[in-house]
Amino acid sequence: MVANGFTTPLTLAMLKHSLADPGTLVAQNVAVVLIGAALTDHTRALLRDLKDHPSATVRHTVNAATNDERDWG
Repeated sequence: MVANGFTTPLTLAMLKHSLADPGTLVAQNVAVVLIGAALTDHTRALLRDLKDHPSATVRHTVNAATNDERDWG
């Protein structure tokens, strides 16, 4: 929902809570979805959060998503 621009405070809070888990499955799946997502303030914030994830795999996916020509800031 967040990747498609349908964000509420509750959905964003739930997603951020899920991403705070040190496991990789949820974060990796979110990172993959964000690769093709519209860049909104919320998706940019999620990408910034995921760039510091403990998992190298997640960080690699986020870097791949953000190393294109898009201004994700």
